Amino acid sequence: MVVVEAPLLLEAGWAAMVDEVWVATAPREVIFRRLSRQRGLSHDAVLARIRTQLPVNRQVQQASRVINTDTSLERLRPRYAGSGQRLFLNNPHFTLVSQTKPAPDYSSYY
Repeated sequence: MVVVEAPLLLEAGWAAMVDEVWVATAPREVIFRRLSRQRGLSHDAVLARIRTQLPVNRQVQQASRVINTDTSLERLRPRYAGSGQRLFLNNPHFTLVSQTKPAPDYSSYY
């Protein structure tokens, strides 16, 4: 398996080049908090990054799998442990979500 981390994959029109598209989602306030703390970005810098991306509802429509990262990695592990899917421990952005679980409501995310 080859994993390509490409934040603007959908925006670039490259979805046809891969077998699956995984979209990581989180509420906007979580994204702002993470990027501010982990990368030292200002509010305006975070907003500029978000604006380069498709709206999350359009990303979700094109996704093979949706990864709801609304919590810490430690809390994600038990959430998906029973799904029969693997957790990519080396990268906190990747988790497989069982396609049989209902998708969260993304209307409040952006």
